[in-house]
Amino acid sequence: MKNHFITTTRALLSGLLAMAFAYPLLAMETDALALESDTVIEEITVTGQRTLIALRLQGDEAEDAVYELFNELNTDDAHDVHCAIETRFFSRIKERHCRTGYELDAMEAEARYLRALATGEAMTPPIPANIVMAAELPKFQARMKELVEQNPVLLEAVIKHAKLREELRKRHDKYFDKD
Repeated sequence: MKNHFITTTRALLSGLLAMAFAYPLLAMETDALALESDTVIEEITVTGQRTLIALRLQGDEAEDAVYELFNELNTDDAHDVHCAIETRFFSRIKERHCRTGYELDAMEAEARYLRALATGEAMTPPIPANIVMAAELPKFQARMKELVEQNPVLLEAVIKHAKLREELRKRHDKYFDKD
């Protein structure tokens, strides 16, 4: 009981001493503010760093904006890009993937063929998806380049996306100590 009383008294005295020392400082600050009464601070803005997650989400939104513009301008539906959150086989980890129409079609053809094999159905094997993707990639890149050169809004969206991804990469490397 005696120890509790001593501890409480010490805490109370420490608080009173802190207030006694702080009071003159507060009075000086108040006087200084009174002298500068003609300048009033109306707004203070504090800008912090974005978290890695927020930065990644902003990058994803910027990427969606790029592909949305591209898909509107593009006339070949096979080159339209669609993004989705997917889970790998034998995993619960979800990942974001953006794929063109021709990639999705080639992957779907492979899946149909594998289902046909599993059920014993006769079917001609499709061209492997990786070969289709390798053949179509230069056409897709040329179309993207052409539309970016013709459309300043798309160019601006691509630049914004690239800047966000670069900032994310740098922050990620710094955070995880990669030089």
